Amino acid sequence: MRSLRHSRILAIFIAYLLFSCAALPSQADANQLQGDMQEYGPVWSPDGTQIAFYATFASESPNPDIFLVNADGTALRKLTDDPASDYAPVWSPDGTQVAFISTRDGIPQIFTMNRDGSGVKKLVDTTANTNAPSWSPDGTHIVFTLMDQGQSRLAIVTAGEIDLLPTGNGDVVSIPTWSPDGTQIAFTLNYLGNSDICVINMDSSDLRNLTNHEGYNLFPLWSPDGAEIAYVSRRNGISGIYLTDVNGKSTQKLYTSDAQSFLTNWSPDGKYITYFSTQNKQAQVKLLPIGTARPQVIAENVATDTFPTWSPDGSQLAFVAFDEQNNRNIYVINVDGTNKHRLNN
Repeated sequence: MRSLRHSRILAIFIAYLLFSCAALPSQADANQLQGDMQEYGPVWSPDGTQIAFYATFASESPNPDIFLVNADGTALRKLTDDPASDYAPVWSPDGTQVAFISTRDGIPQIFTMNRDGSGVKKLVDTTANTNAPSWSPDGTHIVFTLMDQGQSRLAIVTAGEIDLLPTGNGDVVSIPTWSPDGTQIAFTLNYLGNSDICVINMDSSDLRNLTNHEGYNLFPLWSPDGAEIAYVSRRNGISGIYLTDVNGKSTQKLYTSDAQSFLTNWSPDGKYITYFSTQNKQAQVKLLPIGTARPQVIAENVATDTFPTWSPDGSQLAFVAFDEQNNRNIYVINVDGTNKHRLNN
């Protein structure tokens, strides 16, 4: 629940995906809009009762807004309504707030709001681009990326105060994620055409490179117990999913493929890694059981399925499906592949 490419596949994520409420719409209004909706970025609330996402409407402005819907597809409502773009919602650990990115001040910056869409405020007072917010497990800090004098930096905000973390000589940092105990942050460091997975303590100490490998190493994901980090690496021309301990001393290859893989989550019980793989202009959502080299395709689709995310109880996945007409809709499916249905139907 709680991008990416060198100068960042997150930009590709958002470009791949990203492309209006003084008053919240009535259910009838929301239903009228659904057929026109292009949906992206589903994230489950910590209690599993709701899903936040962002969407555009073909008949309206192409700029996205943040929406909220019950996990059973009822009570669709719009949380933001700004002429600018509001996208990439992220829940606070207690489920009371949502952080998101907005261009309402002219450049991408992080804002927060209450669960009902009230109390919108900018996270920090800065003129720099801010992106990729991630809440600490206790909800007291947010780590994010900040573009400072042409260099992407890693920053933590606590009670409105920013601390910049040392990240070595890299020119771009991306994908910051907290360890489950909230003491460390993993991220991707890009430099000289390469990218590596790095970890740093929250107090700015002990910066370490876990991969130190030519080419790209992306999408760091902490295991639920905090003992390992999964990531994607391209080695000898082959893309693979790898696992390393938090000191980079022991590395295990889990799976390799000719397709490009995009990691999204570990399952809550730590038994699976979810990802989607792209090849020949198509994508599939897959589960990779830890300890085997046989990924499972979750939803068969003639077009494209992307960006799976787990329900908190580990029983379902939400994902974005692109159909042959390039419509983008959020679907929910049981982990065993049954009961696939459109969320906003």
